[in-house]
Amino acid sequence: MVDAPPSDPADHAEDFAGRYEGLLDQYCAIRMQELGIPEKLLGATDFEGDGRWKAFIAHERMGGNITDGISVNPGCLNPQGGFFLM
Repeated sequence: MVDAPPSDPADHAEDFAGRYEGLLDQYCAIRMQELGIPEKLLGATDFEGDGRWKAFIAHERMGGNITDGISVNPGCLNPQGGFFLM
């Protein structure tokens, strides 16, 4: 049986993001392209993780970040916090 998701919405969003990080990274990069974000800004360095360039960073919770590029994180999946990209 699959573990039940955490009851806290922020924990649930982070748990889901960790399970599907690769697919979410691909989707966010494609969506950023569709929105017309310049290619050099599609993603950012995961400074606190593995140092790779990612459009989706699963271990953060603010919704997104602009550092050396633009990234999205589980905060955009949490209906009680973060922000949502349309």
